[in-house]
Amino acid sequence: MKLKSLLGGIASALLLVMPAIAQAPPNTDERADFAWPVVALIFDHQKELALSSAQKENLERLLADFTREAIRRQADLTIAGLELVALLRPDPADPGKPIDMPKAEAKILEIGRIGTDLQIAGFRAVEASKALLTTEQRSKLAALLDDDRPGAQLAKAAQSYWYYCTSATAYYPTVPTCPEPWIKILPRAQ
Repeated sequence: MKLKSLLGGIASALLLVMPAIAQAPPNTDERADFAWPVVALIFDHQKELALSSAQKENLERLLADFTREAIRRQADLTIAGLELVALLRPDPADPGKPIDMPKAEAKILEIGRIGTDLQIAGFRAVEASKALLTTEQRSKLAALLDDDRPGAQLAKAAQSYWYYCTSATAYYPTVPTCPEPWIKILPRAQ
């Protein structure tokens, strides 16, 4: 029975820390949509925003830089998740031996830090992308975000439900996109 419960704990840990990078689309435009919808929206509406060729090149460079950084951090998350699983695995020589809790706690904190760093990097990339736009283009982008945002329907529905992303271990709108289906949760009274 203890083994089943331990395996369940390991499986839960894996679900929390193993990112769905295998599902990341290979196409640059799709990666932009996967990584940060604001930049995808800029690319999708480049004619309406009247982007210059220099702006397009800079946005593509920012996208490529962020994608590389995201892949590295996702790999770090995967490795840290595997290390956590190894820490939680029972010692075959002494199955009753307790888990080294300080090491497990440190690994869980490391996983949280990597995830946080990834989110911050994404926010910085979005802000750097918006900074490439003129004031007029930013105004048009704001209107597009209100009207055309991929999560606009979700934002309206979010008034009655919370949406949780398992791989990001966070709720919408903290995480604007999720590589797997959102988990719909009834809000708790605060």
